[in-house]
Amino acid sequence: MQGDPFERYQPSSPYHTGEQGEQASLRRVQQRIDDIVQAATRPRAGHLWRIIALTGIAATVLAVVLIGPFDNSGDGQLAEVYFTAYPNYVTPAERGDRSESHTERAAAFEAYDAGQFNQAVGMFRELDTATATDMFYLAQALQATGEWEAALEVLLTLGDIDPEYRPAVRWHTALSRLATGEKELARAILIPLVTTNTAFSSRARELLDAF
Repeated sequence: MQGDPFERYQPSSPYHTGEQGEQASLRRVQQRIDDIVQAATRPRAGHLWRIIALTGIAATVLAVVLIGPFDNSGDGQLAEVYFTAYPNYVTPAERGDRSESHTERAAAFEAYDAGQFNQAVGMFRELDTATATDMFYLAQALQATGEWEAALEVLLTLGDIDPEYRPAVRWHTALSRLATGEKELARAILIPLVTTNTAFSSRARELLDAF
């Protein structure tokens, strides 16, 4: 009998001998190493990304806690500090004659003078024949109640108001711009206001310095 009969019943080795067998064995070893490396690195990569994501979330939460939820509340508070309701210069004769519309106007100004700004807002809005001056005081009442955006909408319609009110219109427009987060537009209004010979000149300079 040729050869050892027992050898025929032994399982063949996965690592072959000879040049071809050695190359096949090396490929299998390399594949096994690659499988091990991939299995080891996948969880670590996932873990790393989880760490990065959690770090980003933590940083965002910390920023919100320290500086607030990215709103313009600081600008709104600054506008409130510099806001003062404009005095009522509309004379009783201009607002209180016997016609019904003027009686309603007189009531609106009386509420304004008494500091009842919520009531004044409703009354000014109900005027049938409101003048630009009436609308200016409506804007004042809106600002006094914190309705900065609504006040801005009114102020932007007052291009034809009496010239004596125009510096006040610009000043209060700047305050509304600031309160609604439009700081650069507020700055653009305040800078030329500084050079005017009005009561708002020094206040505009102070507000710009506070930016």
